Amino acid sequence: MYFAIATTVLVLTVFVPSFIGLRSSSNANWHSL
Repeated sequence: MYFAIATTVLVLTVFVPSFIGLRSSSNANWHSL
């Protein structure tokens, strides 16, 4: 149970900043064009 919670938190910690970073970089690329 604890392992599942830790895995979920770890995935969110890695995925959320990556998703935000991808959106930010894509937005910046569109603006630079």
